Amino acid sequence: MDPEDRLDRFASWINDRARHVLLEDGGHAAMFLLMTPDGAVHVERFGGARERPVGAFRARTMAEAVRRTSADAIALISEAWSAPEDSVPAGGGAGDSTRARDILLVAAIDRSGGQIVFETAIHRGADDSIEIGDSRRFATGYDLGIFDEVRAVWVVSASLD
Repeated sequence: MDPEDRLDRFASWINDRARHVLLEDGGHAAMFLLMTPDGAVHVERFGGARERPVGAFRARTMAEAVRRTSADAIALISEAWSAPEDSVPAGGGAGDSTRARDILLVAAIDRSGGQIVFETAIHRGADDSIEIGDSRRFATGYDLGIFDEVRAVWVVSASLD
């Protein structure tokens, strides 16, 4: 299977499962999944970050896991905020925007440079009910800076091969 198809199948499968968990449990823990060259998938939950924002902690945690397992693909699952870039205040995050949306984020990258992102809108009712919209798929044009440390691990690994 070519790397693009492999990443697409990996990300789509994870997105389907994450949507199901969100609806069944009313929420989704932040976690990531690693795929090793033999096709094995390893699931890891993020421990409690002692720093805010949590992005730097999560980036380091994922990079260390990729280094430890020699994974060649990784996917992140998290409830998050999304907003148009031009609506985010300087120095703020998407959650600070007046146009912020609550989403389920599934983002996957692989060693060959592929990336796939799914955003699923989450609508929470006053009674704690949850409804979700259709997932929007992005293959390009989505800032995945949280994976920069993972990409750096792969660059170093490639230079040693």
